[in-house]
Amino acid sequence: MAVSSRSRASTHTRGVIRTLASQFVVPKPACTPASYTSLQIISPAPGSYTSGTVDFQDADGDAIAAAPEQTLDNTGTANLTGLNLNGPLGLPQFLLNLSGVQ
Repeated sequence: MAVSSRSRASTHTRGVIRTLASQFVVPKPACTPASYTSLQIISPAPGSYTSGTVDFQDADGDAIAAAPEQTLDNTGTANLTGLNLNGPLGLPQFLLNLSGVQ
């Protein structure tokens, strides 16, 4: 499942942008992703920041130990293949850190 985040950042935004997977997934058991492939930041556009990372937390806001920080590539995409992001509390939270936002 590819998740495109439409969270917006501006030159005035500081710190981490928290995006909940539950914003993009219908709350029905049949719709819960079995796995994740990627997460892409489409706004702001990849060329409008210098670098970015994604960290992962469970539904309670605790770090998911088995999911290391992922770096965004030049298309604003983080590879999520092989990461076990769902937990007993539900869908994960994505913490987006964009540096050098113009």
